[in-house]
Amino acid sequence: MTAIDLSPKNIFDIFAVVALIASAYMTIRSTTVRQNMKDQAALIETQGKQIEILKSQSEESMKERQQLARQIGGLEGQIKVYKELPLRELADGMKDVVEGNKAILEVLKTSSNARTDEATDAASKVAQVKVDLRTAPA
Repeated sequence: MTAIDLSPKNIFDIFAVVALIASAYMTIRSTTVRQNMKDQAALIETQGKQIEILKSQSEESMKERQQLARQIGGLEGQIKVYKELPLRELADGMKDVVEGNKAILEVLKTSSNARTDEATDAASKVAQVKVDLRTAPA
């Protein structure tokens, strides 16, 4: 084995090499740290923009939700009105109207038949009078 020469010149050279390696390491590390800081700043800025976009979308969604809630309320009111309509009573009332119309139609038919019979009788009587007038002695 060889002995290491620990003369001041060799010790100085060793310190110089160690200092050179340390400064290179620190330079690389500080460059990496600066780059990381730049990347983080860009990421923070991007996230800030995303937050603003999400806020505006949230506000739009809230407005749309409120509008839909108003529309739903209106529809619920209409449904309530329709539920309260007495549909059964309306149907029964319509049946009564139909029966009344049938009765009126029957009366009109009977009256029409009677008028037709009267007109036929009157026409026969007129024809008989004409015959009697022709055959009557002058």
